[in-house]
Amino acid sequence: MADRSAGAVTAAVGEADRRSLGDSIGARHTGQWWARRSLLTRPEANRLTRFGRLMSGELYAPVQAALAGGEIHADQASAIIHAVEEIPSSPEELPLMAAAPATLKGYAVDHLLVLAKDPDAKALRLLGRRILDVVAPDVGEAAEANALAAEEAVADRRVTLTLRDNGNGTSTGRFTLPSATAEMFRKQLMAIAAPTRASAGPDAVGSPDADSRPLHARLGWALIEWIEHYPPTGSPRPAVSRPQPW
Repeated sequence: MADRSAGAVTAAVGEADRRSLGDSIGARHTGQWWARRSLLTRPEANRLTRFGRLMSGELYAPVQAALAGGEIHADQASAIIHAVEEIPSSPEELPLMAAAPATLKGYAVDHLLVLAKDPDAKALRLLGRRILDVVAPDVGEAAEANALAAEEAVADRRVTLTLRDNGNGTSTGRFTLPSATAEMFRKQLMAIAAPTRASAGPDAVGSPDADSRPLHARLGWALIEWIEHYPPTGSPRPAVSRPQPW
């Protein structure tokens, strides 16, 4: 019953948005109007308004019907919309010979509605992330490559390292690395920090030489060893500024 009610509410809000009913009271947008009418918080009213606006379109009419008929839950409907909205809307963002964006989105809606009969919203959201691999594998592969490239570009822009002298003989550092580089770094430090590294062999486990310090301490000393044993000949030389003739 609650989900059928949600279907009716989203349909009503979508229709109110289409008619711009908020104009009658001077509301800047339908979300503001609905917040006053429903006593919902403004963020929640805005979310519901966007939901209703999308559901009122032809693309999501089957989702609206399924929600109103109690065939799916409101959070499942939200998961479907979220997944479909991630599909590119511009043909320029799709590979050559790919179907039109509207066609791909229609395929995705139909397929996700079938899937919604079994999984909950959380599982449906996970399935939705790979929907292009199902309805258009070539597009899904290209989209995944583009997403990975975009993610790597963002990660590169976020690379930082800061060191602060604590004034007591220690320094504290903080850094941000791309995940792939961080994983390589972690593996190197874990190899150095292995408790039985100095006593390698089948009898090393449980030997007196095994390092019993906690992992965070061993990793700290592994970093020191990693830095101190870095080949000096491989270190780049800092640029030397030459005095300029005047």
